[in-house]
Amino acid sequence: MLDITFVASWRYLAAITGNHLIFWDTETGTELGRSPHTKSMKSGRVRLMRDDKGATLIVGSGKKASAYPIIRDR
Repeated sequence: MLDITFVASWRYLAAITGNHLIFWDTETGTELGRSPHTKSMKSGRVRLMRDDKGATLIVGSGKKASAYPIIRDR
């Protein structure tokens, strides 16, 4: 793992590895989703950004960053 952050509360966790952004439900231990990076990373950070439209995970390495909107199924 390169970096992790909780999303909304302790229940949801987003993590980045060198190759993927991974989203978990910590209460059940279930992986909810996985998205590959376009290019492998040796270092990086993941941060949660919120606005009036919802929440977005920002994954960055150096000067490059990617945005992943959080879409909630109901």
